[in-house]
Amino acid sequence: MAQWLVAANVVRPIQTADRDVGRILDHAFVLSDPHAPAPTGTPVARYRSLARFQADVQGGAIHKAFRWVLYDPESWADTPVAEQVNPCAAMQSFGQLAHSMGYRVILTPARDLAMVPNTAVRKQAGENISGWYLRTGIAGCAGQHADVIDIQAQALTLDQEVYTSFVEQASAQALAANPFAIRLSGVSTRYGTAEQMAAVSRAVDVDGYWLNVPGPNPDFAKAVAFLQIMAA
Repeated sequence: MAQWLVAANVVRPIQTADRDVGRILDHAFVLSDPHAPAPTGTPVARYRSLARFQADVQGGAIHKAFRWVLYDPESWADTPVAEQVNPCAAMQSFGQLAHSMGYRVILTPARDLAMVPNTAVRKQAGENISGWYLRTGIAGCAGQHADVIDIQAQALTLDQEVYTSFVEQASAQALAANPFAIRLSGVSTRYGTAEQMAAVSRAVDVDGYWLNVPGPNPDFAKAVAFLQIMAA
């Protein structure tokens, strides 16, 4: 059975729309505020900042119900620049601290880290962000320090060949670093139809999927249609 990762606001709308297919998410990893675990699935405290996680650990602020924590470094304001420019070092620090505290770890580094100014490893001339991600071994670094790695490939959904190639290479890096790593591949209602989302998901050899249903107007109908195809 595939493992699923979803945000807390996604589960109820999907299960309300189609209770049968919604059962797929009964045991999903569910991203939650570190102070308020989701009431369903396996709650995961979501962090976009190593510094914030360190402060919460030191202050005892993480709700005691959590057994899993997630770190999502990306090129955005939520991840401090010092972490963006050296994501491997930040993921190592996050994973080591989390494991020392008894947590299990999910790491989800984004491809857009390639675009960070003054990054520790610069993108080469003519290289796209997927090429940078693979060349710098980001997936292997994540796999080394995580129990679960999410390969954020969702923006590649419209080209199944490109999606498959990227995920297979990143997955191989993660497994080489940690043969026990659970590998998730990202899909999003922002990219492609439900049928295209299902096609790329079925084309890759992974352990599960990150189902992203972004706002401001979440397309829950497409998410339900996608899960219906996956469950068929």
